[in-house]
Amino acid sequence: MPLKFFLSFKGILSTINFFVLPKSIIVVFLLICFEYYLDIKYFMNISLLKPTLCCSVVFSTSDGLLLGLDIKSIVMIFYLLYVLIIISSIIKNAFLGFMASFLFLFISYYSVVYFFGTYIYELPTHHCPFCMLQKEYHYVGYFIWISLFFSVFFGIISWMLKWMISEKTDIFYKYTMIFSTIFVALCSYFVISYYIKNGVFL
Repeated sequence: MPLKFFLSFKGILSTINFFVLPKSIIVVFLLICFEYYLDIKYFMNISLLKPTLCCSVVFSTSDGLLLGLDIKSIVMIFYLLYVLIIISSIIKNAFLGFMASFLFLFISYYSVVYFFGTYIYELPTHHCPFCMLQKEYHYVGYFIWISLFFSVFFGIISWMLKWMISEKTDIFYKYTMIFSTIFVALCSYFVISYYIKNGVFL
């Protein structure tokens, strides 16, 4: 599968004539490069000797969620967007997939931090997106965040490449469905597992 993914992506890139791309694309590319520069500079200047607040500020109630929504509404939107991503991939609607993936990114962050993450930690007041990356939680955070990243990446890039080079990117729809399903399945597993073991939800 990695080889197939590489070859398909390489084939798409080979169809792009970088010398005739619109100026707007070049500007976007330069802005992205500048953003990466700022990100690297920021992380390089983080001191490893100073204590951080991290979890001391996230052991709290769920006030101030996205657009004033409560947790139930956010989780409902989370699953609805997932279904929309699957539908857009099946019917191969790149723009619908782009919009659904873009919204899914933000909704997923709040869903993981304020709902699914509490089942990973088995503690309803622990709202930290980083602790799940640690050994105590079997590094499951890496699988969760990486699968979300690839799901959103392929959902967005399908429309962008179709818009830039007017080429079919059918293989990306498949990857979007695979990674979004992995992400949703991982998140849902901890909720179901907790309920089976304890008979209640947090």
